Amino acid sequence: MKLVGMLRVKNEARWIKRVIESIEPVCASVFVFDDHSDDDTEKICASLPNVTFIPSPFIGVDEGRDKTFLLAEVMKHGADWILSIDGDEEVSPEVLPIIRDMIERPISSCYAAKILYLWDREDLIRVDGIYQNFWRPRLFKPSASNLQYVNLYGNMHCTCAPSDLDIKAIRYPGFELKHWGYIEKEIRIAKYQWYNQQDPNNANEDCYRHMVQGDIPEVPSDAKLLHAGPLRLKFYGNALAESAKSDRPTFSLCHPSARPHKWQEIRKAWMDAADKPEDIEYILCADQRWGFDESVHDGLDEVKITWNTRRKCFVDSVNTAADLASGEVLICIADDQYPCEHWDTLLKMRLPIHEYVEFVAEVNTGTPKEHERGIIVLPIVSRSRYERLGYVMFPGYESMYADNDLREHAVLDECLIDCRDLPVFPHRHPYFDKSLKLDAAYQHQNRNGAYQIGEAMFKLRRGYSFGDVNRKRGSLLLCLPGENFNRRWVQALIEAFPTLLQYFDVFLPPLMAYATNVYYTRAEIVKIIEAMCPVPDFILWIDDDNIVSLKDISNLFNAMIAHPELDAVAGWCLIPPRNESDEWRLSCGEFVGEEKALNIPFDAFMKYPDDVVPVHWSGFPVVLMKPSALLKAGKNPFCPVVSDKMVNGFMGEDISFWHHAHFRGGVSLAVDKRVRVPHLKVQDETGPVEPEKKEEAKETVAA
Repeated sequence: MKLVGMLRVKNEARWIKRVIESIEPVCASVFVFDDHSDDDTEKICASLPNVTFIPSPFIGVDEGRDKTFLLAEVMKHGADWILSIDGDEEVSPEVLPIIRDMIERPISSCYAAKILYLWDREDLIRVDGIYQNFWRPRLFKPSASNLQYVNLYGNMHCTCAPSDLDIKAIRYPGFELKHWGYIEKEIRIAKYQWYNQQDPNNANEDCYRHMVQGDIPEVPSDAKLLHAGPLRLKFYGNALAESAKSDRPTFSLCHPSARPHKWQEIRKAWMDAADKPEDIEYILCADQRWGFDESVHDGLDEVKITWNTRRKCFVDSVNTAADLASGEVLICIADDQYPCEHWDTLLKMRLPIHEYVEFVAEVNTGTPKEHERGIIVLPIVSRSRYERLGYVMFPGYESMYADNDLREHAVLDECLIDCRDLPVFPHRHPYFDKSLKLDAAYQHQNRNGAYQIGEAMFKLRRGYSFGDVNRKRGSLLLCLPGENFNRRWVQALIEAFPTLLQYFDVFLPPLMAYATNVYYTRAEIVKIIEAMCPVPDFILWIDDDNIVSLKDISNLFNAMIAHPELDAVAGWCLIPPRNESDEWRLSCGEFVGEEKALNIPFDAFMKYPDDVVPVHWSGFPVVLMKPSALLKAGKNPFCPVVSDKMVNGFMGEDISFWHHAHFRGGVSLAVDKRVRVPHLKVQDETGPVEPEKKEEAKETVAA
């Protein structure tokens, strides 16, 4: 298989050498199209082997034109596969075997890579908003029938692969590219200014404000923007972290003590084992119910003392101590938790201590099977994470399962740092050290009631993907088009209502409409929504012939949270054959040009590596959307798309909506594989009809 690298660049002298050298091990050759660079890009390319440099013969900015021209030049020399990346995107050595595997054992003709935006430092990437899950087609098998790139929203941006392949790209796990172009503040500001000069007032890009969040006063780091924010960074790679330049102490030792005779021994152990005790603050959380009194203040000016007046439990004491902490890293110690020698230096070398970086560190405490049980005995949490969540340990617990929650939530957010190779931080507990006494504090913390509370809360938190079960999500509007509502349909909705009523700040009265013309029915609902002030935060459409459960709705919301770039996410159902020569079809698919809508093959849909499958169009069995989806669909969004080239001369109301949203506004739509909803028109009361399994494999068409 001949793999060829392809880059369209402008003024990439700083990165171009490392980028090309990163792909040389897998590429037979590399073609570089240069859009009138005035730096040393051409000189550097000329110094590298197997690189063909092509100066632009054009005037003016037109990305689609340039890439189409470049691809034609590449194809003159032959290529089985093309790796098309930007001039500031580097392939790490560990990704090269993945690329080889993708082209040697292909499951698609086009693959998308996850773009990791380096931010401020080489070991930090941005993870808020669209940066959290940013994928772009980067590897494809060219088709002789279509080598055309298509511009989007003007000439500044185009598809990342030829148009017929771009929509088929699948996200391949591990296929990641490091993006260097935003790593420094000065670079980001310069690009922001250039983009706004070349492409002013681009509402789809929010005038590119996300590029300079936290860099200029007009776009503060804590702002919620259209595409991103508040600013969040995550540790990436193996580079040693440097402590942030701050007036804060580096570490806050938060000590929720239940033993008036013990806390000073623990404090001394931690301070004596530190290399720089002057960079550490110690906070004691005392509780009169455990025998503490005001004498604890005597002669201890260097100790911060706070009192737990909440519940008599470990979790509330931890969070009370954290409220007083001012350090960059919060370490929650206990009456039986000791440090290793040089613990502060070791943690400084391993942790990405930075203003915007969230992390939870996992160390070894010697507790039997602590890692197999999924517990974090010694919580170590960054200030950024504490301030975003508002707690170190979720307040719904007393003690048991709180550390399981801490760890699993960090894993879900991809911010758990494995420091288990550091020396042991000894945990001396009577459950595994029989020389110690199981006193009243241990008995209270480990009582059956604490386990029962913890187990129930942990199951609930898991169900909410560790979102705050008490935090509501703004306003929800239900849209229920239809005439006849089956008793099973009504029963399912009634069962979901109590939870929905509790979960949202505002639960708006459902909009119900019916007319013999389905386009008119939906148009009437849209008119009402457009007149609302304020517009609801979420809009949930449920068709009158699809049974939707609370679990289905929960999955859709979780998908939206996990993929903040989405404007809408839908459930799916099966559409029966129209005749004997037809086959079962899925209620979602892709557009091929503006006059053809294809269904995704069932096998390709089910084999997609994520539960959330990007598509171009979907039916409306159940659809959760943000107002942005309606905005991108434009005026009269359900108006039928008409053309003599279509099978019936027009598209149905659902596909027409997504056609308008896709081609007018570039809507981001996905279907959740977990949300299969029964269709009353094609089944009896016993449940959905399964399609016959097809033997032949079909290429995925998910974008």
